[in-house]
Amino acid sequence: MVAKVYGFLTGAGITAVAILGFNVWRHVSDEDRLELVLTEHCLPYVSVGVTPFDGMGRAIGVYDGITTDERITNGGAAVLFDARFVAEWGEIAEPPVRICMVYGSTTDSAQQVFDVAPDGFIGRVSSMIEPFGDLRPDVAELDTTDDSESLVRSIAWREQNGPNDGGLSVTMTTAGGLIAEVMVFKDLVQNP
Repeated sequence: MVAKVYGFLTGAGITAVAILGFNVWRHVSDEDRLELVLTEHCLPYVSVGVTPFDGMGRAIGVYDGITTDERITNGGAAVLFDARFVAEWGEIAEPPVRICMVYGSTTDSAQQVFDVAPDGFIGRVSSMIEPFGDLRPDVAELDTTDDSESLVRSIAWREQNGPNDGGLSVTMTTAGGLIAEVMVFKDLVQNP
């Protein structure tokens, strides 16, 4: 009887460790999601027209209550990451740009921002997007002062060798380590 109890406890312990290890192994952080959005979907779409979010997420439904930007044509929209985010992509006629944006969904009760570690964030994003061109940030680091959670600001990475008012750009709306919106766009007049 005692051997059965020890055998059961040993088996339960091994199973608990295996489940914990599996959950840690398969954990996808918001920073991983942000990198996926930028490097696998938005930047390739805006740069060369590769269809983004193909097979990812789901179409926006009637009951989602999501209103998309009517200026965007020749593109699409999807609900991503368990309805936390909405992605929109396409072209805007005036000014002529190709755009891809991901922002928090209003239909989900979960956190609708990318929660990232603020320390070193600008450098990490700069490394992620480096293969897509010489994009430089307009700030050195995220603001991590005591009131940074309430300080909403926009951070942009812009092409250094492109035109001053166009080219490829990545913009994020942030409050400390919370990224509420990601927008990637490219001027189609000077950079088709």
